[in-house]
Amino acid sequence: MAAAPAALSRRTTKRGPMNLDRKDWIILGVLFLLLISWQMIDRTVLAPMFPEDTEPAREVAADRAAPREGDEPGGIPAEPAEPAAGSSAPELESAPQPVPEPDGRSAAPERTVEISGEKFGLVLTSRGGGIREAVLPEYRSTPEEGSGPVRLNFADHPALVYEGLSGLGEDGSLEIVDASGDAVKFAHRWDSGLVFERTVEIVGDYQLSVIDRFVNRGDEAIELPERALRTGGMSNPPHVSSMRGMVYLSVDAYSSANGVKRWDRKISKWFKKEGHPLELVRQPEDWAGPVDWVAAKNKFFVQILNPEADTTRGMRIEARRDPESADDTVDRLAVAARFDPVVLSAGEPLELEHRYYVGPKKLKILQDLGAHQDRVMELGWFRFIGRPLLKVLNGIHAVLPNYGVAIILLTMLVRIIFWPVTHKSTESMKRMQKIQPLMKEIREKHKDNPQKMQQELMALYKEHKVNPMGGCLPMLIQIPVFIALFWVLRSAIELRFASFLWVADLSEPENLFADALPIALNILPLVMAGTMFLQQKLTPTAGDPQQQKMMMFMPVMLLFILYPMPSGLVLYWTTSNLLMIVQLLWRRRKEAGEAA
Repeated sequence: MAAAPAALSRRTTKRGPMNLDRKDWIILGVLFLLLISWQMIDRTVLAPMFPEDTEPAREVAADRAAPREGDEPGGIPAEPAEPAAGSSAPELESAPQPVPEPDGRSAAPERTVEISGEKFGLVLTSRGGGIREAVLPEYRSTPEEGSGPVRLNFADHPALVYEGLSGLGEDGSLEIVDASGDAVKFAHRWDSGLVFERTVEIVGDYQLSVIDRFVNRGDEAIELPERALRTGGMSNPPHVSSMRGMVYLSVDAYSSANGVKRWDRKISKWFKKEGHPLELVRQPEDWAGPVDWVAAKNKFFVQILNPEADTTRGMRIEARRDPESADDTVDRLAVAARFDPVVLSAGEPLELEHRYYVGPKKLKILQDLGAHQDRVMELGWFRFIGRPLLKVLNGIHAVLPNYGVAIILLTMLVRIIFWPVTHKSTESMKRMQKIQPLMKEIREKHKDNPQKMQQELMALYKEHKVNPMGGCLPMLIQIPVFIALFWVLRSAIELRFASFLWVADLSEPENLFADALPIALNILPLVMAGTMFLQQKLTPTAGDPQQQKMMMFMPVMLLFILYPMPSGLVLYWTTSNLLMIVQLLWRRRKEAGEAA
């Protein structure tokens, strides 16, 4: 039995001395791996552990359009017609008539009408009563001043057009009954007596109310089949760099039963699985039941369709692949809400109100919409940190209208908040420095007995009130803040085309001399690596040489990681390093004065 401890001792000695400094080295390596793999951990581990908050489906808005009085030319009566004397509505058990095929009116030329609100304008088309184009005057299309507003073009497949209803699709022709500054009314009649009326009205910042009213004016029951109402197609925004691991073009959906789900990387896998077609249509298998809202989005802009509650039966995703891409990169995405079939008896009306948002991914506006629609912004698992950080950033910008300055001031605020932790860490490292001779003596004395060495070192730490892990604490605490800022600064529309010093766009890498150099020059990541190296030189160190070499290699690794990242994020990290350097220099000067 005595051989077992000896064998164990031999194996332990063969591995090398397992002291706390080596553990520090291992923990730092683990922290670094977490830093570069947190996005995968968020999606695959944390998201299932912390399901989305849910809330009941929204009620129909109180400001629904008032009932119409009388008949409009080509419109629908406000109340259903009474059955003729001596007649009765047919029993629902009898086979209802389907919606008839188009009656030839689809050959009419397309007509368009424009409506506008305070924030945006729309071009609507008689083809299905859909939206052909959305114009956002507050956002310019390119970084150049005077380049014109952003235009979301849906001409190939207009938004808010029904699919599955003959005469109301993209080939159908609706009558434009009335148009005012912020509203338009469409109508369509079938020979069977079925009448359709649509009222589209701007009701808020980038938001529409779409009221669809069907009335069966015939003598027999008519069945409205399963149908779908789709968004317009969203494409990858121009002037956005492609960064490895970042997918900006996506489809989201929400319901109180399923929470928020996203299909970004999955769509490329569908193309691969189905043999790389140019286009595909898919009803996701990981979604069951109705939807409260569906969204199609790119990095900065989004369409959100919030259909009539309790009438949807599911969703459908439509995707187009970039034919010039070799890796199934998605070029265009749209999403549709599907509706249950419904039978309308003679004289019976059906009125549905849908809400539709088309505009920027801006937190304040999306929060005001309710129903968790602000979740299209993807602020990550640390959104409870990211949201206040974004609000503070915008608050600073309201006083000092430059987002580069706002990021610097936000970084200073974060540093002030973390000052007690950083100060405590520095003090811990200084105490570790003072006991280095004693630690070296213990290691030499017990180099053949790792267990005894460990016990003696622990006793030494306790005697001098030293926490060997104190130096890692600031990094550990700041990782959630860094991750939250990463999510905020990677897709905050506030930083789009925001300039600072030589940086033309804080939402993108600097990309200097991109046409002249094999790899575009980004100065901020180089400054970040240099300041991080200087910071580590000034920081009190304790531990073996291996740990110190590993720490000195950290700037190189972070340079590689942050080089293609948005300039705003790198500006935050660089400013944080500079502030830490100032803090360390101030500390050294204070200690020199005390010693004198």
